[in-house]
Amino acid sequence: MHRQSFTSNAAYKPDGKGPFDQPLVDILKKAIGAGFSHIDCADAYGTEEDLRVAIRECGVPRERLFITTKVQDNVFNIPQAIDDSLRKLQLSYVDMCLIHAPFFAKNDEDLQKAWKDMEQVKA
Repeated sequence: MHRQSFTSNAAYKPDGKGPFDQPLVDILKKAIGAGFSHIDCADAYGTEEDLRVAIRECGVPRERLFITTKVQDNVFNIPQAIDDSLRKLQLSYVDMCLIHAPFFAKNDEDLQKAWKDMEQVKA
């Protein structure tokens, strides 16, 4: 398997706001062009909009990519959090959605409810 290293001075946007990070978009496009197909992003990373641009510009069909994102800040409204991610990515679906940091749960019931909500979105 061919492997390629990437280096960048790309600055991640922790608040998810601001202009696109063109160096990050370029790295993502290069990675996808080199055969990377599983791309991980998260609202907490502030990279969903950058990934949207890279997917649009890379020339690789969406169905050949496996996109993962994560819910973190809105775990008490999972459907809205996933809709927000899909809107930022401008995708109709992601291949995997995770609860980014389950530490929000003050008890087992909170975590179980969040997971049940994730399952309901899938259904």
